[in-house]
Amino acid sequence: MKNKSLTEIGTKYNTDKATGHKFTDFYERYVSKYNNPNILEIGIYYGASLKMWEEYFGKPYIVGVDINDKKEYESENIKTIVADQSDFNQLKECLKYASEYDIIIDDGSHIIGHQISTLCNMFPYLKSGGVYICEDLHTSFIGGQYNPNGDTTSAYDFVYRVGKDNDVDTDYATPDQVSYLRQNISSVEIFQTYPNDYYHSITSAIVKK
Repeated sequence: MKNKSLTEIGTKYNTDKATGHKFTDFYERYVSKYNNPNILEIGIYYGASLKMWEEYFGKPYIVGVDINDKKEYESENIKTIVADQSDFNQLKECLKYASEYDIIIDDGSHIIGHQISTLCNMFPYLKSGGVYICEDLHTSFIGGQYNPNGDTTSAYDFVYRVGKDNDVDTDYATPDQVSYLRQNISSVEIFQTYPNDYYHSITSAIVKK
């Protein structure tokens, strides 16, 4: 039993995971089982969620990835790297610090192609029983800057369909990658903070077998 809830700690650090989107109660159902997990978070922004994870778990090992240098948010438990998530050669630098992760959070660019390719590229490095969080899936419905190529299969569609073992067609995943996900996903839950609102606050938890 943790001393404080993830929402309490997230609110303390003013991460929008707690204060804006209200995702933290949902996340806590999946992550509370861990004591000192290996965590990969893509997208650092002002470091609030890194601090939230650090305090919640006590002694986790966290690797934060951002397209900009964020070394000011490093601590005894937090390492940061500079990488563009759309380039797997850059993103896989995180594997130098941990070969597998208990928790992976994609809170990066929110671009449809990036969300799909990052899930496909990083899911193999999630431990068995681990949880992959693809955050802010509502950008799939906003389009515009989040869908620069006019893709008809959004990240929301991809996560939903691959979790149900339905056919999925996208330029950002190879047939082998889709097959791997289908064979290794235990469950998918998509969470909407506001059930009838598809333009704000949608996230997901994808659990590995």
